[in-house]
Amino acid sequence: MSDASPPIHCTLQPREAAAQVVDWASLRTLASATEAQENGVRLTFPATVSEQLDELVKREASCCAFLTFTKTHLGDEVVLEVTSADPNALPTISLISGVAPT
Repeated sequence: MSDASPPIHCTLQPREAAAQVVDWASLRTLASATEAQENGVRLTFPATVSEQLDELVKREASCCAFLTFTKTHLGDEVVLEVTSADPNALPTISLISGVAPT
């Protein structure tokens, strides 16, 4: 029986990964709230950054298949949840969000 979970492995080259971390850090400055939750984090952004968020999430999802991204529009805000069923993914989630998941 094989494990269906993707391995905890980013497919980016080191330079690309570093640039992506900078992009997340830049976008995080626009978050109005960050909250640790079980298996991940929840970040709240103004709806005006929705397209920028979509682009970054798309890039991140393509290189880190072990992460799950759920985006919800709530009026003039966008909530992004970044989670993983694998606890080994928590350091990556923390790097993206700047918050240590619980």
